[in-house]
Amino acid sequence: MQAVQPPSTTPEARDPARARPLVLHVEDDEATRYLVARLLTRGGFDVVGAATGREALARLEDRPDAIVLDVKLPDITGFQLCRHLRGDPRSASVPIIHLSASHPLPEDQRYGLAVGADAYLVHPVDGAVLTETLRRLMDRSTGHPPPPQAG
Repeated sequence: MQAVQPPSTTPEARDPARARPLVLHVEDDEATRYLVARLLTRGGFDVVGAATGREALARLEDRPDAIVLDVKLPDITGFQLCRHLRGDPRSASVPIIHLSASHPLPEDQRYGLAVGADAYLVHPVDGAVLTETLRRLMDRSTGHPPPPQAG
């Protein structure tokens, strides 16, 4: 009996029919989740949300093109989740941005990058900075830039 392999997350394996890149936003605070989703949507991304690490892992089935990850979550730290995501074949190559208000110190930022995040931004974040960071990381990871921002 053959083992079932998880779907690949290489750029070629992502859904080419998707018109806009899909961002998984992991944030336990509902108001912040709403605000960031609006910023991302205005910036040309589709967004799926998760309030916990467990929900985020379940949402990997949606095959996100990027992940925006809070540090303070109710069931696991964002640092722990980031490390787990890097070890999971479904998300190993997906760009990850830590976005946090509760851990703004340089040592937090260095640690977030050390556990596998590609960038670390601090709230309050400018929407243009967030979307441009996502675009650059996605361009770097796929070799193909995402569609331009809706204007």
